[in-house]
Amino acid sequence: MGGVGRCFIIVLLLFTRHLHAQPIIVWDRLLTHPNSMVPDLLRRALQVTADEYGPFQIVPSERMEQGRVIKKLAVQGNVQVAVFAPNKYREEIAIPVRILVKLSYMSNP
Repeated sequence: MGGVGRCFIIVLLLFTRHLHAQPIIVWDRLLTHPNSMVPDLLRRALQVTADEYGPFQIVPSERMEQGRVIKKLAVQGNVQVAVFAPNKYREEIAIPVRILVKLSYMSNP
């Protein structure tokens, strides 16, 4: 019985991992970006991948300037997603995701 009980707990833990929304800490300025396409694209990307990675909850970061958010990206867990123009330093501390906005599915022809 002890082996069956342990197996059930492991399976239950693996199953419940997908029941709880994963918090995604997003730079507050991304969520209030003047171009609504920016936060919409993030939400859409998370929705499309929810079946594979589980449910999500977007959590805005504390209010901060760009220089500070770049430093926070270097420390895992403080901010997970931000948007700004790339440069060599930013691409070294973060994983860049390049999206050609002009030809994306959300742009107008």
